[in-house]
Amino acid sequence: PTEAPTKKSSLKKTSAPVAPTNAPVAPVTNASAAPATNAPVVLPTGAPVVTPTNTPVDRPTIAPIDRPTIAPVVRPTNAPVATPTVAPVAPPTDAPIVPCTTCTDVGTPSMVNKGQACAERFNLVSGSKCIGLESWVKHNYCEFTCFVRGIGYDGDSCCIPEVVCTDVPTPSFDSCPDQTSDKLNTKCNQSDSWRKNNYCQLSCFKNGNGYASTTCSN
Repeated sequence: PTEAPTKKSSLKKTSAPVAPTNAPVAPVTNASAAPATNAPVVLPTGAPVVTPTNTPVDRPTIAPIDRPTIAPVVRPTNAPVATPTVAPVAPPTDAPIVPCTTCTDVGTPSMVNKGQACAERFNLVSGSKCIGLESWVKHNYCEFTCFVRGIGYDGDSCCIPEVVCTDVPTPSFDSCPDQTSDKLNTKCNQSDSWRKNNYCQLSCFKNGNGYASTTCSN
């Protein structure tokens, strides 16, 4: 620095000015240093996360279903049935009565030669004779006997004479009515000796196995 020019004045001269001093400088002090600190760092925080929630799901509901109903059913009814009527029936009439005729009862030539009557031929019942044999049909052998035995010739309606029947027992027992039906079934027209002698004629007739040529009137 230079000294500034001075003007002459009337002032009393003073000592020469003191050499200048350095400009006042505050004592150098170490810069106040605060303890070094790390740069302010905010503690890192996790990225803000909202507490996860499940994807919003509506509570499932069952699809609306109407309560099933049974199809309308009409109560079945019985089919209309008309009250049944009885088919018209004419009052029964009696079968036409064919007038009976008097039938012959002549056997075959061999039977005649032997003196054998048609009523004595029990084998006629088997049907091997009468309508069962062509030669018999041709000559109407034993016509009456075949008729009463149920194997008569076509068109025959022989008259069966009604007689008052006797009821004479065999020599081995005393009374025909006392005989059981089972016993008479094995006798009467099933027995040659009974047929020849007409034993128990009435009892046999009532028992249903009377002699062929007889219809008892009593």
